[in-house]
Amino acid sequence: MKSSIIKTGAMLAGFLLAACLSTHAEVKLPAIFSDGMVMQQQTNANLWGTATPYKKVTVTTSWNGKQYAATADKNGAWKLTVATPEAGGPYTVTFDDGTQKTLNNILIGELWLCSGQSNMEMPMKGFKNQPVENANMDILHSKNPQIRLFTVKRTSTFTPQNDVIGSWKEANPVSVRDFSATAYYFGRLVNEILDVPVGLVVAAWGGSACEAWMTADWLKAFPEAKIPQTEADIKSKNRTPTVLYNGMLHPLIGMTMKGVIWYQGEDNWNRAHTYADMFTRLINGWRAEWKQGDFPFYYCQIAPYDYGIITEKGKEVINKVSAFFMRRRNWTIPYALFLAVFVVMPLLLIVLYAFTDAEGAFTFANFRKFMMHPEALNTFVYSIGIAIITTLACLLLGYPAAYILSQA
Repeated sequence: MKSSIIKTGAMLAGFLLAACLSTHAEVKLPAIFSDGMVMQQQTNANLWGTATPYKKVTVTTSWNGKQYAATADKNGAWKLTVATPEAGGPYTVTFDDGTQKTLNNILIGELWLCSGQSNMEMPMKGFKNQPVENANMDILHSKNPQIRLFTVKRTSTFTPQNDVIGSWKEANPVSVRDFSATAYYFGRLVNEILDVPVGLVVAAWGGSACEAWMTADWLKAFPEAKIPQTEADIKSKNRTPTVLYNGMLHPLIGMTMKGVIWYQGEDNWNRAHTYADMFTRLINGWRAEWKQGDFPFYYCQIAPYDYGIITEKGKEVINKVSAFFMRRRNWTIPYALFLAVFVVMPLLLIVLYAFTDAEGAFTFANFRKFMMHPEALNTFVYSIGIAIITTLACLLLGYPAAYILSQA
């Protein structure tokens, strides 16, 4: 009896162990690698995931029938690259470490990451009392299986994550309605012009700071950026440095793509003096971690705004310097015309008069005769002096005048 119970228990344990191993053996992929995804065309595209530790993972691509292999490390992680063809599809990709997993309806085309704050996050349906112009008709006509959409769920974390929450959807009125308007219009244009499939991955959070999309190492040059040391230091889910990089960007790093479009900056208005350097560091940091060279990084500058409206009385208006330089740039043409009319032209007439004789002939001998007369020499020197003084006055007084006008 006891022997029978032991044998039954052993068989049950073996069955459970086999079931567990079978479940663990299945290749697991990040959410970004799933049915309906778009892969970048004509490149070596990265794929990665997890499997049984030390197990060989074989990947088969239907567009060329080739097999690629990698061995999972002690933690089960593996990574490899597959060669992608010209734009086309749909295709399949099969993963096998003893148990097969197949991704279907895959397109090859242009893959773009779209990031930033509310300017990028704003959906086609608009925000409350903030509609998107012409969006209703564009949503109704948005059905296009060649455009695929992926929205990364808002995630703010203290530590870097390995996966995001989201899924691929074909463009249609239901999916487009809730998708980023900026990203959709960009992708639609790329699809229209290049006539290839387009994949759009949106990782954006309204009101987010530039610092939130960066690592602590990149922010060392900006001591005013307070890096969280514990979870308790995260006072703002979308503005605390590093938290959106950890939760929304880090899992995507290495995703082979065409490039990035970025629409952010408004949250940094009150520390604008550091933004140019900080944004440059962000771009360089993303490119370095992607290890894909200097991929295109297009950004949309935030629309002009009069910060004097929200600046406390007596404090410096943050945008007055930029206004001065904008006005100064607008004065370039008037300066040039002024110098041409009041400086260059008179000098040219004097020189022509000095070199021309009574018959209208232009000779150096006539200039020597002209300069022999003291009155003529004094007139010439006086004219040169006036020209120099006028030029200096334009340069020294013109810019302050533009600044004064910019404050009007």
